[in-house]
Amino acid sequence: MSEEAAPTTTRIMDRGYRRYVGERLGIRGAQRSVYRYTLQRVLGIHRMFRFKLLPMLAIGIAYVPMLVFVGIAVISNQVQVPGRLVSGRALADPLLKYYPDYYGTIIAAIVLFAAFVAPEVLCPDRRTGMLGLYLASPLNRWSYLAAKAAAVLTVMAMVTVGPPLVLLIGYSTQGFGPAGLAEWMRTLGRILAAGLAVGLFHTMIALALSSITSRRAAASAAFVVLVVGTGALGGLVLANHGPIGVASADLLTLPQEAVYRVFGRRHDIAWEYRETDANGGSGVVQPPFFEGRPAFTATTSPGTSPGTSPGTSPGTSPGTDGADPALGGIDLGGLGFNVVESCRVVPTSYVYFAFAGWMVLAFGIVVFNYRRLQVTR
Repeated sequence: MSEEAAPTTTRIMDRGYRRYVGERLGIRGAQRSVYRYTLQRVLGIHRMFRFKLLPMLAIGIAYVPMLVFVGIAVISNQVQVPGRLVSGRALADPLLKYYPDYYGTIIAAIVLFAAFVAPEVLCPDRRTGMLGLYLASPLNRWSYLAAKAAAVLTVMAMVTVGPPLVLLIGYSTQGFGPAGLAEWMRTLGRILAAGLAVGLFHTMIALALSSITSRRAAASAAFVVLVVGTGALGGLVLANHGPIGVASADLLTLPQEAVYRVFGRRHDIAWEYRETDANGGSGVVQPPFFEGRPAFTATTSPGTSPGTSPGTSPGTSPGTDGADPALGGIDLGGLGFNVVESCRVVPTSYVYFAFAGWMVLAFGIVVFNYRRLQVTR
């Protein structure tokens, strides 16, 4: 026989809700909150120290070379002695990296940072169900993604815009910068445009891969494999005289190619030297130390060097002396071969089209995956 439950003494005296009397910030306010929280999360702010290590490492890799180059410029001015045949500035100039070349120095930091940032921003929200809480606010899928992408681009700009910008300021204070205010402002604009373009490129590729999976490690590994793998494959194909269109699939060097075009320069991606002997046989050699030289074609007769006629020195006209600076003084025709030097340069329009095409493709992948994503609110 069960005992009767003791009567409760709890009573509900009133029912109702407290009204919110503060300022209603709407969608823009929600986006600012997501943007600010995302920046803090990526940089490890208000988190344990282990979450700060990777951002600090990537930023350090990006800025340390800049400090070295500015230091060389400072030292060269300190050892400047009037009347010397070779000044400190002349010795320092070949050691300095200028703005488009600097991106090749910090490509490891850019790839490392992008591989860490985007998965850290998108994947946990889907894995933990936090995305449903975000979408229960005034945010929708697209305003949420816009805030997240803006945060990723801001963080990426720390390694794509910051170092070249500080490099410009450092060189300018030591007399290695652009000549005149107009040229300085033009260089500044190119640095900002190139840095933001490179940052946006890696942001979109990383976000596209992060939208496919909810696992951060998988998204980071996929980004590194894709970028480094296409770079290695593209270099291998071009080294074996493959079609130059392969350069559009090289995600490692394509951003740097675009940077060179922004600065009005060309970056030669494949050099080749064709040798033809007296019997008509031919072969191809590709010395790697000629990479990046200006494009030209030179032919020689047996016993002469490229770019000369019989009886002259390399790179000179008859009756002059001196080695051809483009060949570094190396006599490739001294072995009795006809040598034809040439290089293949990707057209600027082709580089821009491939650069924009990859970003459009990445944007489409993000939109497709988030449009079909089922979210429980």
